[in-house]
Amino acid sequence: MLSLLKKDLVLNQRQFIGVSLIILITSFSFPTAHFYIFFSCILTSNLFMSDSKNHVNRFLQSLPVSKSLIVKSRFIYILLETTFFILLLWGINAVAFYGNASKFPWEQIYLYTLNDILFVFGIVLIIQAISIPLYYKFDSVLLVNSMQGIVGAIFLITILFGVRAAKANFEGEHFFASQMTKGLMEWLRSPVPFSPVVLFVCSLILFFVSMKGSKELLKNTTRMD
Repeated sequence: MLSLLKKDLVLNQRQFIGVSLIILITSFSFPTAHFYIFFSCILTSNLFMSDSKNHVNRFLQSLPVSKSLIVKSRFIYILLETTFFILLLWGINAVAFYGNASKFPWEQIYLYTLNDILFVFGIVLIIQAISIPLYYKFDSVLLVNSMQGIVGAIFLITILFGVRAAKANFEGEHFFASQMTKGLMEWLRSPVPFSPVVLFVCSLILFFVSMKGSKELLKNTTRMD
């Protein structure tokens, strides 16, 4: 299991470092939730793209490792990676918020609440839970590229709605990013009829159901390449 987790980390090492730096830099002023949703999904798709291009699944099939363990380790890695980024986002955001309190009004930086974090985390887990079984089922670079295009389109839409909300509540030069982030969170949560906690719990359940389904998908295949 540990070796498989290390393999995924090596495959995504550069992207992992790059996303960490983006969150570190942008959390001080820009609504990083946009980037978190986008890059978390992109990093996952990159893992499967690397598998397909480098025939990693064919190699793993030759090892005395069960398909169930391969799927389980991939899901655990994605969950750990996603958790790391959301905690990094939350931590840096809090440092930026309280660190600037003595110099600027607190409203300059939007402080993510626990409900915000659970909601955004849940959204990412739902996207992962839906997309990962598709990657295992079709093992196609075209599918990965298509999914990345869809995620990119969603990313642009959230940016546009965030800017729209910011303009509607614009209070001055120093408040634009804060209003943009606040507007995004309100827009994302508006169509959801239940609390972020319920959404998060449901997303975790769906994530583990997706893992079980992905295991069955691989068990029913005669080869993994």
